[in-house]
Amino acid sequence: MILAGPVSSASPDGPGWSVEFIVFGGLACFIVWTLVRRWKRAKQIRQYARSKGYTYIGAALPKSFPFSQTSVSRARSITNAVAGDQSGKELLLFDCVLGSGKARRTQTVVAVRAPEESFGPARLGPFLMTEEAGDWALVYRPNQLLPLEEIDALLADL
Repeated sequence: MILAGPVSSASPDGPGWSVEFIVFGGLACFIVWTLVRRWKRAKQIRQYARSKGYTYIGAALPKSFPFSQTSVSRARSITNAVAGDQSGKELLLFDCVLGSGKARRTQTVVAVRAPEESFGPARLGPFLMTEEAGDWALVYRPNQLLPLEEIDALLADL
């Protein structure tokens, strides 16, 4: 049996709506996935703050925190900020977005108003960075969000 022409549902002008549908569908799925992921992270951080007696402050940072003196001062946005008191020391943790486009990265910063030694041996964990800004010590893993278990480990020695 010989076929007389191509067997396709596409129009002779090109592939038609199916390619556009796939591209826009994929884009929509990515956007929904990103929004759901952000919503889940915010919910986790809110629950964590509530369970520890801290205050969820959203996108704000306390004026006492010397943000401009830190390596994350170039952050495009701050989210999921939590403030509190741990063993008589002022505590702050937040997620921040650094860079844009393909160079965009998100990381969690845990800060305490005390010397960096206050974090104990947990601050020496793999790939963790520490820095001091004013009378604050910061710990973070570049380009990564810290899971709540790791945040707990950092705060356990305070």
